[in-house]
Amino acid sequence: LFGRMAAKMARVPRVAYTAHGFYFHEHMPAPRRAAHISLEWLAGRATHTLFTQSEEDAETAGRLGLCKTGDVLAIGNGSDPDIFTPEDPDNARMRIRESLGTPADRVVVLMTGRLVEEKGYRELVTAMRDIDAELWAVGARLESDHASGIADIIASIDRDPDLKSRIRFLGYRQDVPDLMRAADIFTLPSHREGMPRSIIEAMLTGRPVVATDIRGSREEVVDGETGLLVPVRNADALA
Repeated sequence: LFGRMAAKMARVPRVAYTAHGFYFHEHMPAPRRAAHISLEWLAGRATHTLFTQSEEDAETAGRLGLCKTGDVLAIGNGSDPDIFTPEDPDNARMRIRESLGTPADRVVVLMTGRLVEEKGYRELVTAMRDIDAELWAVGARLESDHASGIADIIASIDRDPDLKSRIRFLGYRQDVPDLMRAADIFTLPSHREGMPRSIIEAMLTGRPVVATDIRGSREEVVDGETGLLVPVRNADALA
């Protein structure tokens, strides 16, 4: 918003903007949603070209007039298939599991994402109570993050010996491809996304995906064919 307003004031002849997922979404309270749409519309008066990651966002931008010229294009998202592959030449599966003390035959669910509530950690932890599996949660909370944290969720796990023995918060990692190969199932129960790269990475690695039925995710996961989609904030469906 500020960048595009500044460009307009500086009389930049052409402004291109890439939306990595609009902040507003269908599960947001109506007044708040309307406020965010209004801000996007206002910024659109200073936008000549609008790129989106998902087709759904491109359609939404066109319908709501979020680019004054109507020059809107969905460019998608992706990852490197030379890095995220099913092949495991270094036997990362056994190496990672041994380093974490996880048995070879243990079912492991992997989640990668910032440690904020909107990523769906509350529903995921609740779902794990009814699942005979181990959860690896990879990610950290950014200092600049304004979204609600999950300190209370982590505290509830610490008070439950069963969950504490099966849920691992692995923090920031640089070996996500190996972690993908060492896990069995990938999940992303987010409340909102743009077009999540983590799902693409899991698919490239050959891992089945369980995600929420939200924009971006539902373009990547074809329910019942390339994975499973569940309603947002529904721990029972997720389980």
